[in-house]
Order: sequence, then C-alpha cells, then structure tokens
Amino acid sequence: MGKMWYYYVRDSKQEDSIERILKRELGLNRKQISRLKFQENGLSVDGCQRRSTDWLRRGETLAVSLMDRQGGTLEELKEEPRVLYEDESLVVVEKRSGQVCHPSGMHYRDSLANQLVWHFQNRQENTSVRIIGRLDKDTSGIVVAAKHKIAAQKLSWQRDRGIFGKEYLALVHGEFSDFDGFLREPIARVQGHPLKMKVCAQGKPAKTQYHVIAQNRGYALVSCRLYTGRTHQIRVHMQSIGHPLVNDVIYGLGEQDDFAKTLENEQKIAGDRHKKLGLHAAKVWMRHPLSGEELILESACDFLAWIEVL
Repeated sequence: MGKMWYYYVRDSKQEDSIERILKRELGLNRKQISRLKFQENGLSVDGCQRRSTDWLRRGETLAVSLMDRQGGTLEELKEEPRVLYEDESLVVVEKRSGQVCHPSGMHYRDSLANQLVWHFQNRQENTSVRIIGRLDKDTSGIVVAAKHKIAAQKLSWQRDRGIFGKEYLALVHGEFSDFDGFLREPIARVQGHPLKMKVCAQGKPAKTQYHVIAQNRGYALVSCRLYTGRTHQIRVHMQSIGHPLVNDVIYGLGEQDDFAKTLENEQKIAGDRHKKLGLHAAKVWMRHPLSGEELILESACDFLAWIEVL
C-alpha cells in the first residue's frame, strides 16, 4: 500500500469534515486534496473510499496515501550515503565536501541526489528526491530530504519561519576580540561573475549570528546560524569583517592561505578534508512533518581538533 498517514477520531470534539482535517493537520490546499481521490487508496475511512466533504465521526480512522508519482529520471550513483536519520517521511544524510546536491554542470551522475536515488531503490521505495535547503558544493555536512510532497511542503513552511534551521561550523582566518555577534549587511551578486556575491547596500537582506568556539595561532572556529538564506552568506559575511574562511577559492586568501600546510606541520592528517573549504553543516533542528516531534541531529567533524593542535 505504500506510505500512509492515519488520523483517528478519539472523541466527538475531534469530529470534522475530512477536508478541514487535511487542511489543519497536513496543511494541504483544496487542489492537493482533490488529487487524492485520483490516487489508489488516496483517501479512505476504515478501508472504504470517501469524499473529502464527508464528515469523520468518533471511532473512525482516516487513511491518506503519501505516495506520489516519481518526477523525472535520475541515474543512480551506486554509493550509499551516510544516513543520520530515516523514516517514511524523510531522510537526513551527510554530504561530503566537493559534492553537489543536485545534478548540474559536469555533475549529472555523482550528485547527492543521484546517491539518494540508489538508496531509495535499495529500499524499494518509489519516491522523488526533494532536498530541503541544499548545501553549496564545497560545504560538507547535514542535508535533509523529504520523501513525499506533504513532508516537503511542511518542512519548507518550517524553514521559512525559522522552525527548521541549521548550525554551521566555520574555520576562519584571524582571531576575534568579540566572541559573539550579528552580521546584518545585505548581500548582492557581483555583476558579470557567475558565482561571486558581495556585501552591498542595495542587496537583499541577510542576517548571520556567530559565536567563537575556539581560536589559536591566527585561526578561529566559529559557529554560525543563518536567519536568511542568501548564496554564500556565511562566506561573504565572514570575509566582510576580515575573517575569510580557510581554503575558500572565491572569498579567501588565495595562495597566501597556508592553513593546510600549517596543520600538516603539527600532525599527520588522514585524507584531504583539511585542504577544502572550512564550512560544515553540523546541526539541524525541525519538527517532524507529520508527528510534530522535535528532531535534533548532529554531524561530527574535525575542525575543533585541528584548531587545538595548531
């Protein structure tokens, strides 16, 4: 039967029309509710097909199909993502630095979305990939993907209202005198540059909160929370106050960036993560799109250990 959502009427105070229940509990609009009647097992009460205008009575159970047609065709990347959390409505995974979230440019077969297609196929789930709040290619860390439209809509609604949020860890150049602060400078695209952004009075509003966790020998580890979602927001804001991220090829120090070399002089480092952009989505919080349960998930990284050994 696939993924289903159930609503049980325990007492007469909960009695209402099916349409109003779906609007209130799932946030569906009239068009979305209308589509359910064309789906197999789209809308039923105690196993019998019902209309959205019907009244749900005490002791009855409403069942709603969460399945929808898989949109588009993506090639699978035969590599399992590292899963932090998963259920019938969403999956939370870790993205590596250097990987794009969606197929684009030269990355039509190796994106995180391609990985998720493989993951869903292995679980025999026929679902589309709906990433909520993508990460830039060079940023590592937590990515949330909804498994059906209802979950995607409710998580997007939470994101717009600050209920769904992320905390980032940033490795930056320079030490701070103020350990806490807000950066509110507007951000705009640099004319003629396909990727670069800048602080600009005529740009779009942007707000970043930061807290310095540790600093040592001219480097600092900073936690950042975004209240807006501008392109490269943390990277642009940190550069604007004289603290560009380490290994940032767009906003950083270029050939003068010797973070990786400095770290290697102190200890042997496995892999090459220390040579890539110092930005990691380390924590996410949200309400589960169906149950409303608070979810808080974290992703570990080596940034603090690197600062401490410098």
